[in-house]
Amino acid sequence: MFKKSYTLIAILFFTFVSFAQEKIDPQVIQRIKIEGLENSKVMEYLSYLTDIYSPRLAASEQYREAGKWVVGKMKEIGLENSRMEPFGTLGRGWELKKFYFAMTEPQYMPIIGYPKAWTSGFNGMIEGSPGTNGN
Repeated sequence: MFKKSYTLIAILFFTFVSFAQEKIDPQVIQRIKIEGLENSKVMEYLSYLTDIYSPRLAASEQYREAGKWVVGKMKEIGLENSRMEPFGTLGRGWELKKFYFAMTEPQYMPIIGYPKAWTSGFNGMIEGSPGTNGN
């Protein structure tokens, strides 16, 4: 008796589910695929944000320039009310203009590195030995 009840419930469930599904329009699916695969600007936009306007920290000039570019691009594609919104006081900004790190003795070797954000700036070159913190 229980097997017949479960079978009847399963048949009723699948019947209702099959009637509840929307009809899929293959032309709409094809248009979505073409738009995504042939007309997408995602990689172009991503390249601008990562290669041209990067790296950027909040409250930095690069951050503001990237925001201006995004707002301009949104308006260009038809999003008329695009604007940058203030997000409150974050504190100071930080910008890296130039950084170079190399070992000079016993032979020259460039060292790959990057200063920590908000590191204090200095004028000129700093020389030191490993482990002495520049003293």
